[in-house]
Amino acid sequence: MLLKNIFYILISAIFSVGCSFVFVGYLSLNNYFWPFSIGYFILLFFIINVFYTFKIESEEFTQLLVGGFIVKLLLALIIILVFSIRKTDYLSFALHFISHYILFTIFEIRYLLLLIRKYPFKPRPHEK
Repeated sequence: MLLKNIFYILISAIFSVGCSFVFVGYLSLNNYFWPFSIGYFILLFFIINVFYTFKIESEEFTQLLVGGFIVKLLLALIIILVFSIRKTDYLSFALHFISHYILFTIFEIRYLLLLIRKYPFKPRPHEK
């Protein structure tokens, strides 16, 4: 499963780089921080997806998923808020960062669907 995790993260990184090249080349939204944004998401999503992989059979997996999505969204919004102090590059940074967040989230959901199919929910004896 770790190889699938790395595969989905690499695919989302490739799409994120392509998206950033489109922003820089065609829309003239040049920002020098987009490689750091991709690195941040690669590290964050790798750690969280490995955590999901090891906790898939836990009873609290649903709460873990919701908590993970909330933490990632709050971290992304805090980073955008902190970067908004720098008014000159704000729009460009925000577009790059949000597009990377969306692409990584799409491929994370694909990975989670793969995990859920492989390890279907087993009801506890008193839930039958």
